[in-house]
Amino acid sequence: MVIYGTRPEAIKLAPVIKQFQETDGVRLIVVNTGQHDAPVNEIQRLFEFRPDIQLSRDDRSGSIGRWQSEVLGKLDRAMEQESPDIVVVQGDTTTAVSGALAGFYRRIPLAHVEAGLRTPSITEPFPEEANRRTISLLADIHFAPTRRAYDALIGEGVPASRVTVTGNTGIDAMRYVIDRIGATARRHEGVPAGRMVVVTLHRRENQARTLDEIATALRSIRDGYPDTYFMCVSHPNPELQQRWRDLVGAEARFTILAPLPYEEFIRLLIDAHLIITDSGGIQEEAPSIGKPVLIVRNETERPEVLENNAGVLAGVDADRIEACVRRLLDDAQTYESMAKVRDLYGDGRASERIVKDVMGYLRITHA
Repeated sequence: MVIYGTRPEAIKLAPVIKQFQETDGVRLIVVNTGQHDAPVNEIQRLFEFRPDIQLSRDDRSGSIGRWQSEVLGKLDRAMEQESPDIVVVQGDTTTAVSGALAGFYRRIPLAHVEAGLRTPSITEPFPEEANRRTISLLADIHFAPTRRAYDALIGEGVPASRVTVTGNTGIDAMRYVIDRIGATARRHEGVPAGRMVVVTLHRRENQARTLDEIATALRSIRDGYPDTYFMCVSHPNPELQQRWRDLVGAEARFTILAPLPYEEFIRLLIDAHLIITDSGGIQEEAPSIGKPVLIVRNETERPEVLENNAGVLAGVDADRIEACVRRLLDDAQTYESMAKVRDLYGDGRASERIVKDVMGYLRITHA
């Protein structure tokens, strides 16, 4: 049983699902919890798979506790009905931790894709850091995307025999899309020639005061660089999109976009001069296409980006963000040193390794 509910989970589990579908002797049960609606449907169409079990989301209050209670109960009933031999979850969402708990309560083995990511603080990012630590306590198989993640799990006492370094399935997904669209980028409609800075912000902690800081930095940068254009891919919440517009003003060189289809978003990243983001997935994607990434967070669970000079941890202070961006716009040598293609997160074959290990585990446990 493979479980997902958010757009990032659907993207990163799509290659795993397709690999399982091509494997003989597997009865695959694909479950969509409904945590995200339309964005997940778009990914299912792009990668050409459909859920066997489609759950609905009844609670829309925004309460994490209420949603987790709801999805945990529904996943428990699905597991009772289907009796899977193993449950596969990805990452650190409420869907993932609920799937892990539901399987644990029914004593079903658990495989965790993208295991071992850590920050020093359990509240940054919130609630994802707590979720992934919880899942690690419950998992029987840990698929670490990097050696750094592997080391984190070993340091927490996970036996080495239960951890495999696979690379990140998000790179598998991105390569699939790049193969579809071709290597030649097409400039996003309506953007003039010039340097394009792509901005994406979606984390809870960046939707309050921090957004003001980021907008202050971007306004100052925009005004000082008339050849530079900003494309902000916003959270789907219309109120947040309007808040962005209120903060940056009605300026033609700062475009607020609703969330883009994944294929179009990858085109946008390929076109970008640099990327400003709080996204975990984009920290993996940017080095793979040679784009410097500024991380507007206080902590990152992907230190490989920093250690390999592919990005900068810019924090959430306006002055610091502005200084980091200006350096990359002004200093060609610094920019070129960062704008190199680096396979920090895998070779595009993570899903093959994951499916091979899951099948091996099942053969041993069912012998």
